Amino acid sequence: MERRDFAPALEAYAVGAALTRALGRRRALEEALGINEELLEWASTGSLESVVQYEIDDEVVTVRIGSGPNGSYDVHLGGRAFAVEVASLGSETARLNVDDRGTDAIYCDEEGDALHLILGPRSYAFVDLSAARGAREAETAGGRVVAPMHGRLLQILVREGQTVARGDRLAILEAMKRQHEIFSEVDGTVSRITSQADAQVGAGDLLLEIEPAGD
Repeated sequence: MERRDFAPALEAYAVGAALTRALGRRRALEEALGINEELLEWASTGSLESVVQYEIDDEVVTVRIGSGPNGSYDVHLGGRAFAVEVASLGSETARLNVDDRGTDAIYCDEEGDALHLILGPRSYAFVDLSAARGAREAETAGGRVVAPMHGRLLQILVREGQTVARGDRLAILEAMKRQHEIFSEVDGTVSRITSQADAQVGAGDLLLEIEPAGD
């Protein structure tokens, strides 16, 4: 397999997007106790595709990224498509294959807020704008309820304005032909519902927000 020492801009963006997704998946796996690893990249309709926006060195770039098996991603941006495989992922380095060409990367992940990436002679800074918006919302919104894995949201069992208690059922998610119930971790009031029944959701996607009691 041909190995490359650096990547042009669009290819570097594709690498950064895939690496950001892979790191998010790893964080979700670490936080999702008792959930099978394969569920984190599973969707009932096949590859789960998301549209995300990154701020890359002060430029906003829209990326479509689909997750496949074994750390593979289909990345579309700038009118081009890239097949990216995260072959190995260490704490600060990663080895990736981009359209069957090898690329080595050095990275620094700031707890999901930003990804600093070095590819060959160039460095890049990636900020996931949707994650940044979510973090800002979290500071004022209170309890955030996110999908613990990829799947299909079968039901939302609450409505906006409804009072809930810790342990109440909030939603039902289907993954790998099994149903998984999502429960409230706080007492409070449902302030916003951001998804709907029958929607495909990814691990970490915001489903609804709860204003904790007493806030």
